[in-house]
Amino acid sequence: MVSFYLKVLDLIKKTEGLGTTISADYMQGLGIAYWNTLDYDRSIEVYKKAIGIYEKNAMQSHPDYARCHMNLGLAYWNKLDYDMAIEAYKKAIGIYEKNDMQTHPDYARCHMNLGIAYSDKLDYDMAIEAYKKAIGIYEKNDMQTHPEYARCHVNLGLAYRDKGKRGEAIQALVRALSIFEQRVGKDHPDYKHCLKILNDVRSG
Repeated sequence: MVSFYLKVLDLIKKTEGLGTTISADYMQGLGIAYWNTLDYDRSIEVYKKAIGIYEKNAMQSHPDYARCHMNLGLAYWNKLDYDMAIEAYKKAIGIYEKNDMQTHPDYARCHMNLGIAYSDKLDYDMAIEAYKKAIGIYEKNDMQTHPEYARCHVNLGLAYRDKGKRGEAIQALVRALSIFEQRVGKDHPDYKHCLKILNDVRSG
């Protein structure tokens, strides 16, 4: 996939230059392709170029501009640079809020990713706040059957567990288990994984 995007971008460069929004879209694709090959440094470099092109073309209110910041955050997170990941996620969240795009699925996803980054920094209070915000967004947008809604409860339970709040952790994990059961069934890996975590917390 990397070679495909490089060829397309080379063609765009020869025909109209790399300052157009279509080139930024393909740069996002290239960034994802690099991310899939675990080349996070190049992924970050390409995302930053795409962000610059979106800004040059006054597209700061476009969902792709926000998504590019979220993807940038994911790349930083994979590099274990949690502070830069948090900065990128917050930037994306601000774009969604400024442009009244709070119903966009990535808006909730950004908050969940933010919570994960805070959890990895061992800042469980901020993680819990972010997870609860994501859960509220899913509920407000009637997305309670979405798998990520359940995963957000799992992450919330883990944050409570790591903070030493066993009761709250169990409550969140039981809720996640119920959603997985309704959504994917008891034979699904997500259900089994959640059940194992819940049993571990209960026995701990």
